Amino acid sequence: MIKKSRSGPVFGRPVNFEDKFPMIRELEIKLHHSWPKKDEFYGTLTGLPGREIACSNEQCSGRFYIWPVIDEVIEGKEIYRKGGMLCPGVEKSMGGRKCANVLNYEIHALYK
Repeated sequence: MIKKSRSGPVFGRPVNFEDKFPMIRELEIKLHHSWPKKDEFYGTLTGLPGREIACSNEQCSGRFYIWPVIDEVIEGKEIYRKGGMLCPGVEKSMGGRKCANVLNYEIHALYK
């Protein structure tokens, strides 16, 4: 279920879920981090998550940007999407090696 009061920044100012996506009745996002040394369930989110989700690799300062994916789902009026994003960050302790972490997601959307 959507928490109607949930808010997050859009271009530097707060916005609530209803203002950003007035056509959505319900949004559920399941997130799962996986990388060579670790595999962990991040959680299930209802409503609009923050714009960035931190990489779970302690040696990386990368962030995943999930809003563009949510925008595509809603713009295309999709009810379900499953996919993954490769972390854009680099590992500090590995001499700047590209992080191998993947954020897998499942998005379920119900429209008004």
